[in-house]
Amino acid sequence: MEKTYNSVCWKCKHSVGGSYDAGGNTRCIECGWFICSRCGACSRGCRFNRRHLTDEYKNLVHETEEKKRREEETSRIRHEQWLEQERQQQVNSFAGNTVKYSLRLVTWAASIGAATVGTVVRAAPFLINSESETTHKIDDAIDKTTGAIEKTGFSIAAKAGKAIDKMLGKDDYWL
Repeated sequence: MEKTYNSVCWKCKHSVGGSYDAGGNTRCIECGWFICSRCGACSRGCRFNRRHLTDEYKNLVHETEEKKRREEETSRIRHEQWLEQERQQQVNSFAGNTVKYSLRLVTWAASIGAATVGTVVRAAPFLINSESETTHKIDDAIDKTTGAIEKTGFSIAAKAGKAIDKMLGKDDYWL
């Protein structure tokens, strides 16, 4: 069996609604009780009991609504500031990661460059005779290595570009 709840005014016994249905009645700003639409009563101990039409009560309602509006505005501004800070952190993180990965690629390129120079220096004695079989093997090896390095570099750049585009929510501009 379901029980129903119906509030009545303590003064005139008129229905003032239940906890879910105020029955067209509003709550008193001071005590929180429903204000009876017939006699204007709220709680017995409230200083505005049956005095909700006074200027003092109207001023309290106005001040309360104004305070609530200011709190909502302050909350909205704080939320916007928080969102801006989050966005700035993402931008800073993105910029920091871009620099970090760029430095890694530069380091990688420098390592490849140093290894290439070392290989050329070791191969120099064999390159004196441009028609020797050893020179042709070295040329072929360097050409294959250069091709593989370029292919790997383009692949890394394409993957990085796709990842960045995905993070930024953009279309794919990379090969």
